[in-house]
Amino acid sequence: MLDGYRRVGLEANGRDAGLSLAVADGPLKRARGLLGLREVPTGEGVVLLPCDSIHCLGMSCTIDVVYVHVDDWPGLSGVVILCETVRPWKIGTNPAGTSMVIELARGAGEAAGLAPGTRVRLLRP
Repeated sequence: MLDGYRRVGLEANGRDAGLSLAVADGPLKRARGLLGLREVPTGEGVVLLPCDSIHCLGMSCTIDVVYVHVDDWPGLSGVVILCETVRPWKIGTNPAGTSMVIELARGAGEAAGLAPGTRVRLLRP
């Protein structure tokens, strides 16, 4: 999935969330996101940064979307504002204060313990 993208892990409240995230940190990579995938592999996803909103226009699968307010850019850490499931051809909620978005397979956000108020940090390999 998303070959050629730099990868990071995710820590949630001090624990490894067991996720491998492709980093979409340029305008074209952010615009692509998970477009074109028929499903998101278990344990994988994409982190869009900086990013404050998403859409699933053109998507063929339902995804979990985690909106994060980054309060430490050098450490790439922050607090989850909202987690939601977004169906194909829908637009995400776009909560105020969002500066990073994580897109995952449906159900993966809850399985990883991600909920509003969860402290998250990207883990560099």
